[in-house]
Amino acid sequence: GGPTILDINTGFCKDGDGLVNIYQGANRVTFTQHEYDVYRSMFDRIRARIMQVNGLDTLYFTAPTFVARIIGKEGWEPKEPHDEYWHPHVDKENTFHYDYSGLVYLSDHGKDFEGGEFLFLDGEDESNAIAVEPRR
Repeated sequence: GGPTILDINTGFCKDGDGLVNIYQGANRVTFTQHEYDVYRSMFDRIRARIMQVNGLDTLYFTAPTFVARIIGKEGWEPKEPHDEYWHPHVDKENTFHYDYSGLVYLSDHGKDFEGGEFLFLDGEDESNAIAVEPRR
């Protein structure tokens, strides 16, 4: 139902069952070199786009660098506040060393799902928000 968050660098994965390290224990996960290459390529493309849009010469990713997957399932209820991505928040306030956040949508708003617009707020007044509809 809710979000699954994976930091591939450390192996920590949080889902509805709690926090585990996918690189340890009996159910240890291993990735092929090709899978790591796909992951790295994705982050390199995100990094390049953030640099281009913001006119940056350099940009370094710091840990955690994670991938989140959210599956909307009817009847799902969040277990903790971090499961609720829909509340207004500033990533920099949640994680001090974040200066930029990048999002990649693998589905299209209005075609694959409804809701989920990404709102940029200027202060507390949501009536002036700029909405971005997720798309591939």
